[in-house]
Amino acid sequence: MVGTNIGLAILSLIIGSLGGLIWYANRSGRNAAQLKADDEALSLAQQTIRVVQNMAQAEADKPNTAEELINRLNNKKS
Repeated sequence: MVGTNIGLAILSLIIGSLGGLIWYANRSGRNAAQLKADDEALSLAQQTIRVVQNMAQAEADKPNTAEELINRLNNKKS
């Protein structure tokens, strides 16, 4: 009777440990996937910022008059 109780206790400990390991591995996998998704989102956000900055700079550098535009185009050809 005592041997059966000890056997059940050991079996319960083993099953509980396996369940804990499965839970931990699953959690680690989800965390790794989330980190990858976060890195991709950060990369996309940085790329979008660069595009917006370049567009803003192009808007700031645009010629104000037709004469400035002609001069700018002529200077690029030289």
